Amino acid sequence: MYDFPVNRIPAAVVCAAFAAISLGAELAVAQDSTCAFDTAAHSRIDSVVLGLAPGSRRDRHVPPDFLDAARAIQAYFRPPAHLRIPLWARTVGRSELSRLSEGSEYAGYGLSGDVTFRLDDTGRLTGDSIEVHSASGDIIDALVAAVKRADSANVFTPPSTDVRHDHGKIRLRFVRTARDATTSVPLLLAVITGIVLDSGPAMISFPLLQYPTDARLLGVEDRVLIAGVIRPDGRMEPSTVDLVHATYQEFAVEALGKILDARFRPASVAHCAVPVLVVLPIDFKMRRH
Repeated sequence: MYDFPVNRIPAAVVCAAFAAISLGAELAVAQDSTCAFDTAAHSRIDSVVLGLAPGSRRDRHVPPDFLDAARAIQAYFRPPAHLRIPLWARTVGRSELSRLSEGSEYAGYGLSGDVTFRLDDTGRLTGDSIEVHSASGDIIDALVAAVKRADSANVFTPPSTDVRHDHGKIRLRFVRTARDATTSVPLLLAVITGIVLDSGPAMISFPLLQYPTDARLLGVEDRVLIAGVIRPDGRMEPSTVDLVHATYQEFAVEALGKILDARFRPASVAHCAVPVLVVLPIDFKMRRH
């Protein structure tokens, strides 16, 4: 883990509690007792305005409640004193650098994640229902605390009919956002020293997948997307495995059941193997005769 200080930007700049997080450069990063490299020769300085946007990529209809909830959280968000993130959250390949430069909402650097909680019919938090997914435990703690403070101040609006039909669930996600964005709210300004890979990971082997019987009979196909960190030993770290997308549950179960048996050539920097976050597509296709 890397531990970096946090400095405040005056709230008037963005009309919100805001933090500038500067990730200082280390002289070297040791992967084991025999492999280390100079980060200065393999780094890229990037600024990320991390914000909250309504819904998830899979939501087809996003109620206005979601953006209202994001603004309420923003008003009560207090930046963490430090931001600690693992090495894999700062390793980026050339293709990801292009994606980060496009100005899209993709947060990058392992900072993507989501926030979910439930509100009752009066707009109050129901039980212990706050879930935050992030590479940084400090972000998780700060978001949970902000949701609780907003709830204590009774600033969440009563849910609309759509949200009540979904049992009061509010879904938000972390995005890279502009300060004047109208579809998201800014929380953190992070100045990140990203470590640029010399070579990305490559798959060496993947266990044989069993095509779900019912799907085969129905002629159904699917593409499953699984995110996870490929470690320097070429295996996927179990604690980081996450289902990004699957249309059918049967395909997701089969892919998730086999992913930990896959083997990869690890990513590398200056001939040192390093961990890196990937999103792996796994296709289930019928043979055509």
